[in-house]
Amino acid sequence: MRRFFAFGLTFSIVLPAFSQKNYFEKEIIYRYTSPYTSFPDSLRKSGHTYQNQVFPYSGHYDDSSVLIVVPPHFKPTEN
Repeated sequence: MRRFFAFGLTFSIVLPAFSQKNYFEKEIIYRYTSPYTSFPDSLRKSGHTYQNQVFPYSGHYDDSSVLIVVPPHFKPTEN
C-alpha cells in the first residue's frame, strides 16, 4: 500500500510539469549544408560494415546537412 501511495504521489507531482503549454509547442528546425561537416566522407564511398550490417554510401554518408533545433522555450539573452 505504501509503494502504491508513493507512486501515485510522485505521478501526481510529475504529470503537471509535462502538461504545461510550452511542452506541446513546436521547436524550430534550421537545416543547412556545410563543407565543414564530417560527411560526405571519401573513405566511406563504398559504404561501411559495422557488426555485420552494411551501411551504403547513399543515404548514410552522402549528406552534409547540419540541423539546428531550437526548443520552444528558448529565450535569447545578450550574454
